[in-house]
Amino acid sequence: MTTAILVIAFFLIPRPAAAQTDCVSIALRHVDEFEAALGRAVEPLMPEAAPAMEEASRRSDETARMLRNIRWSDEPGPRRQRRVARVFDDYAAALIDSLRSLAPRLDPDGRKRAAEAVDLLEGMRLEAVEEIRTSTDSHPKPREPRRPVPLIDRSPFEDKPEEGGGRGMWDR
Repeated sequence: MTTAILVIAFFLIPRPAAAQTDCVSIALRHVDEFEAALGRAVEPLMPEAAPAMEEASRRSDETARMLRNIRWSDEPGPRRQRRVARVFDDYAAALIDSLRSLAPRLDPDGRKRAAEAVDLLEGMRLEAVEEIRTSTDSHPKPREPRRPVPLIDRSPFEDKPEEGGGRGMWDR
C-alpha cells in the first residue's frame, strides 16, 4: 500500500513544479504578489484606502479569470505571451492609478507613503511584465507541415490506382 502511494506521489510531485514556467502561471503568481504588496502598502492608510482595496480585490479576481481563460483558449507561443503581458500590465496600471487617485485625499504623511507605494508597485509591475515576456513557453516546438489532401479518392492501403478497369474504389 505504501509503495503504491509513493509511486503515485513520485509521478505527481514534479508535474506542478514544471508547470509553473509558462507565462500564465507566472502572471497568476504576480497577480497574487501584486495584490499582497498593495495591501501591505495601503494598510497604514486604511480608512481612506478601503475603496481602493475593494477595487484591487475585484480586479484581481477578474484578471485571474481572464488569465485562466487565455490558458485554455490560446496555444503557447508569442501571441499568448503578448496577451498575458498586456492583461497583467493593464491590471497593474489600473491598481497603481487607483492608488495615485487616492493620494490627494490623504494628509501629507499619507501622500508620502502613497508615493513610495506607487514607486514600489511600478517597479514590481515592470519586473513582472519582463518576466512574463521572457518565460520559457515563448518559442513553441515547430509544427510539421500538413500533408496535402489527395485528389484521388482511394484507400490508403493502395499504392496507386490500378489501370485498365481493375479493382478500384467503385468496383469493390
